[in-house]
Amino acid sequence: MSPNLISNIHIIIPSNFIPPSSFPTHNATHFDCNVSTRVYAISNNVSITKASNPKLIDTQLNQLCIDGSLSEAVAILDSIAEQGCKVRPITYMNLLQSCIDKDCILMGKELHDRIGLVRKVNPFVETKLVSMYAKCGCLDEARKVFDEMRVRNLFTWSAMIGACSRNKSWGEVVELFYEMMEYGVLPDEFLLLKVLRACGKCRDLETGKLIHSLVIRCGMCYSKHLRNSIMAVYAKCGEMDCAKKIFDCIDKRDSIAWTAMITGFCQNGEIEQAQKYFDAMQKEGVEPGLVNWNILIACYNQLGHCDIAIDLMRKMECFGIAPDVYTWTSMISGFTQKGSISHALDLLREMFLAGVEANSITIACAASACAALKSLSMGLEIHSIAVKMNLVGNVLIGNSMIDMYSKCGNIEAAQRIFDMMLQRDLYSWNSIIGGYFQAG
Repeated sequence: MSPNLISNIHIIIPSNFIPPSSFPTHNATHFDCNVSTRVYAISNNVSITKASNPKLIDTQLNQLCIDGSLSEAVAILDSIAEQGCKVRPITYMNLLQSCIDKDCILMGKELHDRIGLVRKVNPFVETKLVSMYAKCGCLDEARKVFDEMRVRNLFTWSAMIGACSRNKSWGEVVELFYEMMEYGVLPDEFLLLKVLRACGKCRDLETGKLIHSLVIRCGMCYSKHLRNSIMAVYAKCGEMDCAKKIFDCIDKRDSIAWTAMITGFCQNGEIEQAQKYFDAMQKEGVEPGLVNWNILIACYNQLGHCDIAIDLMRKMECFGIAPDVYTWTSMISGFTQKGSISHALDLLREMFLAGVEANSITIACAASACAALKSLSMGLEIHSIAVKMNLVGNVLIGNSMIDMYSKCGNIEAAQRIFDMMLQRDLYSWNSIIGGYFQAG
């Protein structure tokens, strides 16, 4: 990235704002052809002959999009091609949107093969093609189309960055952001929010500061969403003083702002500050939600303060908020790590009685508790639950079961679990080898 990028931001602002009205809307489908045509659709057979009503083609393609009859739409396109006709961009984009709605990548590829039928391929058509591949789970194909585009506008960059964000390719999101800035396209608020989320996920403080500067220069400080996101990046990167400066400048703080600060203090191990903000949040009339409670409870558990954590969980219930699987798992893990194994297993039973379904982490924590207590009977129950939930193939579950059976003296069962695992990591091998050492 050019070192003068930020100082020259004002130069590219005027030429890169794209009016919303310039983006095509998905209304009626249009067909462009000098040869008059007429559609005859009987059952699954579609044919086109010369006639006097080209608008009927539009109607038919629209209806096929609504019905999801994409194969028939492709057949119509082939008939159009045979007559030497062209399809308007909006028609093609509507067909691609139908592929997105139906999650039909095969028909999407068929349409891509027929892009030559579009009268004039513009950046909006190519952007829709990028979106189609991305939203149908083909990120590599989306990137290929994107890289081959000669002209990329804000919507194009948003589509590609959004695709990487949905795929949790956080590093690629940041890289694309820098490429976009070098390309001379200024991001809007919605795009910046995606990039800021990526910065928080990969702890990219430098890019977070760059975006903060960009927001100030572009006069977007009024956006509470951007303020909260920038504050969250600072907090996740351990820059709590910077986060606090932004927080203190907010007149009316919402739950997201409070959550960002509480999360930041917890991640930095400053539990007293986190508790202080949690209490202040309620005094300002903002009721903490399940996420806020879980963040604080998890932090106390990680620091070994399980008694305070369990008190918070009971207090949460008094506020009418039911603990979810993450609350229970945090408590079970906390007491297991502390060595209070019996208490951890009691909490597991209480969780099941409350009707909360375990996840893979819950099962792994429970198996670890059984291993520490060498309780084979309880371990068998945990294994049975994992089987019923179809979690046995999970590497985390498999490893915890091998460890549990090994420490409970049942090396044969541990070996069976090991043999059934489709994927094994280093911990899998260490667990089974350690089990045989224990068995002598």
